[in-house]
Amino acid sequence: MYTELREKELQEAGMCDPDTGAFRYPNTHKPSISIPEFIVRYSSLEAGARVADTEVCVAGRLASKRDSSSKLIFYDLVGSDVPEANTAAEGHVVPQIQLMASRAAHTGPAPAAGATALSDTELQADFKRMHHALKKGDVVWARGIPSKSKVGQLSLLVKEVQLLTPCWHEIPLKLTEPNIRYRQRYLDCLVNRPVLGVFALRARVLSALRAFMSQRGFTEVETPILWTSHGGATAKPFRTSSTALGSTGGAPTPLYLRIAPELFLKQLVIGGLDRVFEVSKVFRNEGMDPTHNPEFTTCEFYMAYADYQDLMAFTEAMLPALAQAAVAGANQQEADGAPKKHLLRAPNKFTQELVDIDLAATPYRRIDVMDGLREALKESEPLPDPNDDANIGWYLAACQRVGVEANPPHTLPRVLDALIGGLLEPQCVQPTFLINHPTCLSPLSRPHPTRPGLTERFELFINGAEYVNAYSELNDPAEQRRRMEAQARALNAGDEEAQPVDADFCTALEYGLPPTAGWGLGIDRLVMLLAGQTHIRDVLMFPVMKPQTQAQKQPQQPVTPQPAKPVAKDA
Repeated sequence: MYTELREKELQEAGMCDPDTGAFRYPNTHKPSISIPEFIVRYSSLEAGARVADTEVCVAGRLASKRDSSSKLIFYDLVGSDVPEANTAAEGHVVPQIQLMASRAAHTGPAPAAGATALSDTELQADFKRMHHALKKGDVVWARGIPSKSKVGQLSLLVKEVQLLTPCWHEIPLKLTEPNIRYRQRYLDCLVNRPVLGVFALRARVLSALRAFMSQRGFTEVETPILWTSHGGATAKPFRTSSTALGSTGGAPTPLYLRIAPELFLKQLVIGGLDRVFEVSKVFRNEGMDPTHNPEFTTCEFYMAYADYQDLMAFTEAMLPALAQAAVAGANQQEADGAPKKHLLRAPNKFTQELVDIDLAATPYRRIDVMDGLREALKESEPLPDPNDDANIGWYLAACQRVGVEANPPHTLPRVLDALIGGLLEPQCVQPTFLINHPTCLSPLSRPHPTRPGLTERFELFINGAEYVNAYSELNDPAEQRRRMEAQARALNAGDEEAQPVDADFCTALEYGLPPTAGWGLGIDRLVMLLAGQTHIRDVLMFPVMKPQTQAQKQPQQPVTPQPAKPVAKDA
């Protein structure tokens, strides 16, 4: 009904094609200045002042409309949004100005060559026609004089206004329903403008990350998303197929969405790129929860002639730098009054109490995985060999004894991973490295030089969530093939997260991978931490949502509370 009423109003206002009845959607009116630029240039005006000898043209979306009288109307015009605040709680400022449309200032469009100017009666009719048709949500262009109202509101005294794009739906005053917010992200951004602050922060994180890597001699590359095998991480892949790659008249060739770019990047190190990184989309066919989405963004890099100890130091340098560069508006202060942008406040994942997390408190704590498990299980002797399948029963019994759930299939890697998640991860509120994982958990990692059965690997946990996974790379092709074959046996036994044998990668290793260390960071989780968000969908522009049923697909209009009688902001 709202759409029908709008269409009728615009037709009556002469803004639609007389033959088709459709709105014309003009594209002939260009802004001469953006709204953020307007704010910077004219904010210093004194209250009641006008720049009488200057005309500017602006364009944007109407955020509100307030009728003071039939001859005086006020609008709030919102422009392009480049927010600086970290979160909504820190005072996100929307760039907007006031449009002050008065009959006295209205000149209407400039007359065409040879045409006479509009009479006073015609101007009055044009003013009424235009401003009656404009509604909240419309995209408009306005020409006028920069000014400030008597109470100091930065304004444009409007001489002419044009409707560029009508909004055919009513914009709600509030929008909190998640099902609408995430399915209609454009509407979420229009109503909940601070949401854009999170996405601007995400952009700053990525820019700062790329700058950090470039300054240290890394080359950014792109590797395939679709491939004929999957590997590089322990995860269940998404499967698809290609008819183009299939044999003529035969079955399509199976393909996978990548779960990690690791195997490609290490081949580039073999090829001579000693420092290489990729910011990549990866896909894992797993469950969804506040920190997991089937599609997510990572950064992986590989550094020749380095080991996992070097990468722990690298990580301790990177995270405070990213926080310092990306987080704007943080309210903690250093002793000298400068913002402490590496100190973050978040609810403890396990107790929900607010905790301060200091990314610059280096060196980060280190917990040896097997020593940590032995201490948590209160065992006085070393734990049974974590790589011998004969010990699965012992570790399953340990899970039951301490109340840790291990989901089937009960392979040794899955049971050990459950124990680590239940006993060690809760200890990692401040940035903490879990180090020296068993070989069965790290099929691509270099063996530890002094501790048989363990590897040179670490995971960085903050507030109980994993952020970084890194290790010294295994570069022995024979050993790599043996480990992949062991993973393949687990895959055949029903573990859909195990990795297959990648014969091409094993062949590449035979050409010689230099001593190398590799590192991966979850970008989405880092943005969650820096932006103070607790759900991954709040840092994704368009998070994956479950399909709606036919009943759910019926139009869902957000409830629009009836506002009080409009009152002009100022005159």
